[in-house]
Amino acid sequence: QSASKLPLVEASKFRSIGCPIYTFSVGSVASGGTQKDIGFTSITPNPSPVAIKATVKIQAKLNAPGFVNFPAKIRLKVDNQDVRVETFRLTKENDNEIEIETKAPDKPGEVKVRLELVDPPENQSTTLNDSIETYLNVTREGVRVLVLHKDSFELQ
Repeated sequence: QSASKLPLVEASKFRSIGCPIYTFSVGSVASGGTQKDIGFTSITPNPSPVAIKATVKIQAKLNAPGFVNFPAKIRLKVDNQDVRVETFRLTKENDNEIEIETKAPDKPGEVKVRLELVDPPENQSTTLNDSIETYLNVTREGVRVLVLHKDSFELQ
């Protein structure tokens, strides 16, 4: 079944409920699915919110059609400051998962977290998706108190 017939199959599912469907075309017929591109599709700080100076993992997904096994250098910036650069081998065309671990800033508030491709390949179809950013909430952690009492099992 060709890709051009898939919308008709989906549209027929809505016929019985009387829902109007409006169509439009996107993309280029000339590309033929052979365009090469590395692009970020998602970014997630984990945990979020995070306590000041706590460890946080920045997780992201990249698509890399035409660049399977490419060693991608990824730069992590937190609050517009370079934190680190790590290299990841993109082993599949879609949903390559990367994870960079760092420490949260020492001040509470909302900070920008940015991942960007360092030295992208020149033969990509676009460079507009070579970076992605989000915001991370850094919170002031409360005081932790450990009470030890030798005379009683119950704390009063």
